Amino acid sequence: MRIGVAGLGGRMGLLLADEIAAAGHEVAGGTLRPGSSRTPPPGIAILPDLAALAAQADAVIDFTHASAAQPHAAA
Repeated sequence: MRIGVAGLGGRMGLLLADEIAAAGHEVAGGTLRPGSSRTPPPGIAILPDLAALAAQADAVIDFTHASAAQPHAAA
């Protein structure tokens, strides 16, 4: 399974990437906070936004800060 991590640059995002790989899954990519100076783990693609990440992954774990969450419109 290809799993993306939104918020990859944070402490928990990096831990999630390690756990995904340890469980035998592929980290499909991740997102970083705009302007972040964090260096992503080697071999993990950084994508510009959640939509691009979702297009590359079977599942996405969102571990961003609450202030980064997009509002959801009622269907």
